[in-house]
Amino acid sequence: MSERLQGRVALVTGGASGIGKATAEALAREGARLVITDLNEAGGRALAAFLNAHGVEGVRVARIDPSLEDAFVHLVGAQSPGSALAARAAP
Repeated sequence: MSERLQGRVALVTGGASGIGKATAEALAREGARLVITDLNEAGGRALAAFLNAHGVEGVRVARIDPSLEDAFVHLVGAQSPGSALAARAAP
């Protein structure tokens, strides 16, 4: 595993399958912390469990409709350091 993206957070839309899943896996190999969003929450959780089993910690999963911009704004705010939502969502 590389550390090129160590300390960075990557938000991957459509991360439960296909190109999004491959992107999430590649970012994890580079050391990024992941937030995986998809309508298929079960698929996102399965990927998070797979990554966790391979040493990737702290993967977050959210079921979000990509057509709803406000949902992403809320999610990004929730992941920001110091956010009350981030404190409640912490592993």
